[in-house]
Amino acid sequence: MKNFDLILPAISRELPVIMLVIVSGIVFTACRQEPTADWPGMKRMIREKFPEVRQISPTQLSEWLAQTQSPLLFDARAPKEYAVSHLLNAQPAENERQALDQLEDSPKDRQIVIYCSVGYRSSALARQLQQAGFTNVFNLEGSIFEWANEGRPVYQGNQKVKTVHPFDQKWGTYLNRNLWSSLSPAAQ
Repeated sequence: MKNFDLILPAISRELPVIMLVIVSGIVFTACRQEPTADWPGMKRMIREKFPEVRQISPTQLSEWLAQTQSPLLFDARAPKEYAVSHLLNAQPAENERQALDQLEDSPKDRQIVIYCSVGYRSSALARQLQQAGFTNVFNLEGSIFEWANEGRPVYQGNQKVKTVHPFDQKWGTYLNRNLWSSLSPAAQ
């Protein structure tokens, strides 16, 4: 009992320090871990938000691009994202006006595939083009993040590159970290 009487005051003096170390370790570990992306949840949310927009997979798009008459590709991301990398022959079309300007002489049944980072912005643009009368419009499900994550090629101009703009820390969790562009503030 005498030893316990000696230890108790020492423990009570050191308890705040011990608790601080434990809490600091927990916080550091939690902050250090990268959040994980919920691809199934993201795809479900986009499909529910844009039920009228047809979705195609990266595999389907690869097959279409190998055909003689490949679809028109629109990149619905911001210019700074497009400048880092894009799909080969994709045209920037951040909004409906830019897309419609490029479609001025196209038939309404022209096959069009739109992508962005994960598929939300491109689905919104696909819906707008459908409302403008275009009947063969698709969203690339998973968009450029899933495309690149699967090891498919991305380009800067006509030059093949290995990085994609991650948009920001939150959305970048859907892009493999080794694909993040070092040019973007989100990658730093």
